[in-house]
Amino acid sequence: WSFHYLLVGLIDEQVSVVQLVPQYLPTDEANLLGQRLTWHESRLARVNRYRIARLADSLRDQGVNLVHALDGHTWRGAVALANSTDSAAVFSACSESDLKLVAGTARLMNPSRIGFVASTERLSWAIRKIVSSDVLVETIGPGVPVVEERSPRLVEGAFCGVVCGNGECDDAYESLLDALTTICRDHPQTQFFFDGQVQEQHAIWTAAAQRGLLTNVSLVPRRLGHREILLGADVLIHPQALGRSRSITLQAMAHGVPVVAMQDPCLDYLVDQQTAWVMETADTDQWISCLNSLISEPGLGWKLGCSGQNWIRQNRTASAHIASILRLYRQLTGATLDFPLKFSGQLDHADRSHD
Repeated sequence: WSFHYLLVGLIDEQVSVVQLVPQYLPTDEANLLGQRLTWHESRLARVNRYRIARLADSLRDQGVNLVHALDGHTWRGAVALANSTDSAAVFSACSESDLKLVAGTARLMNPSRIGFVASTERLSWAIRKIVSSDVLVETIGPGVPVVEERSPRLVEGAFCGVVCGNGECDDAYESLLDALTTICRDHPQTQFFFDGQVQEQHAIWTAAAQRGLLTNVSLVPRRLGHREILLGADVLIHPQALGRSRSITLQAMAHGVPVVAMQDPCLDYLVDQQTAWVMETADTDQWISCLNSLISEPGLGWKLGCSGQNWIRQNRTASAHIASILRLYRQLTGATLDFPLKFSGQLDHADRSHD
């Protein structure tokens, strides 16, 4: 979804865009706007890098002068394309796992032609410690459109929650499932949807079955309408601290959906009592207390959702994101305000930043 917002925003600003996406990108993730090039995706990273690099001639013919890699999986391929086409390059970092790629990526390019975009200030700080002072590092938080304020939930007990983690049934999930056992016993009509992400959810299904929760829990495979479920939920729950920014959280805030999340030092948009209820530890009793409050006092969730919306309006709008990205492009390419500016966007099929 971050890819979609960026692509639409750039085209709206009359930027000429060439998309680089896997050949078998699922239909619901495809974007028909702009020019499009594809590669046949492999399970082997080095094969993907080679196949991406082979697209250099096509990009050169399109007049591309900047390559933007939106996910760590495509950074090395983007380096090859940028060097082959004599282009500047931008690398988006949205996860602490991207930090291990920074040093190797920076060594492969001219420092004056490279920029790192971090989704949070903490990631920017970490990148600046790795690269030389000649390398441009910017904090540009992803932006999302804000919708109209939604009406408060009036019916007590008719409650729907979305659980959004990495799908691994770790201690954090176990703690939450223990809490849901009590919640669903006291509120039998309550439903919780578990967003699958990248992990197989069989272990979660087994743990839920052992607790007698199968009538109250549904496992939603990735890309099977999970965002539509999110927009109608009464709460978005992040049971783990993953060190990774996710647009799905910002979308929830923009739609007035209250967020409950584990404390995550990487994420500057989790502001306790303002954008989310932030929990310091994965404690079953705290989960029970928090969720019971949202179920029994609907106004609390509505108030938190409105506060999150206001924070998005002030800090993370889609228009502000596009403006910041364009300033960065111009700085790296030396482009004036005249358009079109050529842009090559890369999205790996395994990209989880648009969660």
